[in-house]
Amino acid sequence: LHSFPTRRSSDLNIVLSTPVPDPKGERPVGVDRGLKNIAVVSNGLVFPGGAIMARRRHFRKLRQALQRKGTRKRGVRRLLKRLSGKERRWMSNVNHVVAKRIVESLKPGDILVLEDLKYIRERIRASKKQRADIHSWAFGELQRFIEYKALERGIPVVYVDPRNTSRTCPRCGHCEKNNRFSQAH
Repeated sequence: LHSFPTRRSSDLNIVLSTPVPDPKGERPVGVDRGLKNIAVVSNGLVFPGGAIMARRRHFRKLRQALQRKGTRKRGVRRLLKRLSGKERRWMSNVNHVVAKRIVESLKPGDILVLEDLKYIRERIRASKKQRADIHSWAFGELQRFIEYKALERGIPVVYVDPRNTSRTCPRCGHCEKNNRFSQAH
C-alpha cells in the first residue's frame, strides 16, 4: 500500500484583485539596501541592521550545532526544519515592517528609486566570513514588498544601476571617489 499526501479540507485559496491608482510623481526618493543598515532612505529614514544580523547569526549557529552532531535522528531533522521556518517567518515579518514604514514615509508626488540588485551575489567579492551573511540576505523579498506596497499607494518605483550610486551626488550627478569618505558618511 502506498500513502499519498492528502489535502486538508481546511485549505482555501482566494484571489482578490484591487484597483491600483496610476503611478505619478516628480520627486525622487532613493532607498539604499544593505547589511549594516537594512535600508537607508534619502528622506532621512534609517533601519539599522545590527540586531537583525545578530539574530540571523544566532539561527546559523544553532543550525551548525545541530548539524554537527551527525545524528540521523528524526527529532534533529524536525528541529532543523522548524528552525528554518521560524527564521524565514521572522525575516519576512521584518521585511514587511521595513517596507511598510518606508512607503508610509513617502509623500504624494514622490518616485521611489531602488538599486537593481539582480545578480549581486555573483558580482561582489566577499571574505569567507561574510559569505554566509551575504548569501542569506533577503534583499529581494524586501524589494518585492516595497514595490507592491508603493504601487498600492500610486507611487512609481524606478530601478537604477547600482554601480557608483554611493559615490554619485544626488543633486548634481557628479561621481567621484572622494564623495564618499567612509561607509558611515
